[in-house]
Amino acid sequence: MSNDDYIEHFSLFYDQKVKFLSQNPFHTTCVGCDEEKIFKEHDNKLLLSCGDEDDDNCSTLFIVNLPIYIHKNDEIESFKEELKKGLDGKGYNFDILQKYDLLKKDFKDYNDHKENLLSKIDGIRKKYNEVNLKHKSDKINEYFDNRVELLNDAKRTLHQIKNDIDLNDDTKKTLREKYVGIIIQLNTENKEVQEFINDINPYVMMKKPSVEIVDEDYINKLKKTGKKQTKNTFYQSDCEKLMCGDDIDIHSKSDFYTWAKKNHPDKNVGENTEENKKITALFQDVKNCHEDKEWCPYEKKKKKSKDKKDPKSKDKKDSKSKSKDKSKGKDKDKSKDKDKSKKIGLPDKDTDLPDEPPVKKKDVEPKKQVVKPKKKSLTLDDFKEGMKVEWDHYGKIMTGVIGEINKRKKKKIEVLWENGDIKEVNIDKLKIIE
Repeated sequence: MSNDDYIEHFSLFYDQKVKFLSQNPFHTTCVGCDEEKIFKEHDNKLLLSCGDEDDDNCSTLFIVNLPIYIHKNDEIESFKEELKKGLDGKGYNFDILQKYDLLKKDFKDYNDHKENLLSKIDGIRKKYNEVNLKHKSDKINEYFDNRVELLNDAKRTLHQIKNDIDLNDDTKKTLREKYVGIIIQLNTENKEVQEFINDINPYVMMKKPSVEIVDEDYINKLKKTGKKQTKNTFYQSDCEKLMCGDDIDIHSKSDFYTWAKKNHPDKNVGENTEENKKITALFQDVKNCHEDKEWCPYEKKKKKSKDKKDPKSKDKKDSKSKSKDKSKGKDKDKSKDKDKSKKIGLPDKDTDLPDEPPVKKKDVEPKKQVVKPKKKSLTLDDFKEGMKVEWDHYGKIMTGVIGEINKRKKKKIEVLWENGDIKEVNIDKLKIIE
């Protein structure tokens, strides 16, 4: 298995553990398992299980075997101490004891013990040289090849400066600058290669990392596709009912953020504890469905708009029809009046009536503009440690508590976020919650 597989499963193990520690019911169990996940961390391995070793479907998912490192000098010294002590730990010279037939065990056992320790010491040295010397040899060779070229170039330049009589002052100046540049480059590269050679890692990897896949279907068991039906969680059908309700009509992210701003538990406070619990539970249910992108389908929105007609539009239509009827009636009355005027001999409007003097319009005084008082912006002095605040973070209302106040920072203040993070927030974004 490649190093990428090791890193991938190592990251997956701790990613699942962080989610598990959040105590979100959605992340505490695997798909189809009732017991909580188990995370085992040993010196040389990491094990992730779905919690029930007796159930094949909920047992171990995978094991990450960690790499084993040793300190070269310390490990070799420990093997040398074992060589001095010998097989029996008394430090006898087995060659001499064997001559006088004083060994309690077969001489071959002592030799095998000695050879085993020497082979381990030799193996450590080989690993150490492989890690710290072989990969550096190419760079060292490249450095020396480049150094030979630079030295030859420096010698040619210096010889030209000293022996070429026909050179003018400008050319000599250019050659001197070139020579000095070569010497500076040689010194710089020498310093770099010395640091590179001396930078040797004393630790040696004696065993490479690996991954054991126990359950081939572990990805599907860890990545849930639907909510488990527990408290404050829903299946897709339940989310659809909730998001398409009479009071809640959420079809997208923007709809959720608009609804959340108005119905957040911190803003929408009930009259008693039970009512507050219901408000919080409802908000959490909607939030869970939103995080899983289980909103009300747009088709339901279209059906709603067709079924429920806007009463205002009806009133407008009625008012229009009434106005039309009135206008028709007026036209009829006007025609009747004209007929009457002809019979009685009333004067015509345009010709027979006397001219009336024009009515002068009164001077209307201009309306005074009402200047609304500007909203006072908060400053650092308005905040105290432990004060509860809220702010808009990329369209999401966040809440937190004011932490340590640094008087030097005028525009930002430290806030303990609701998710446990401690970050600075711009003061002009904050709103104090009373």
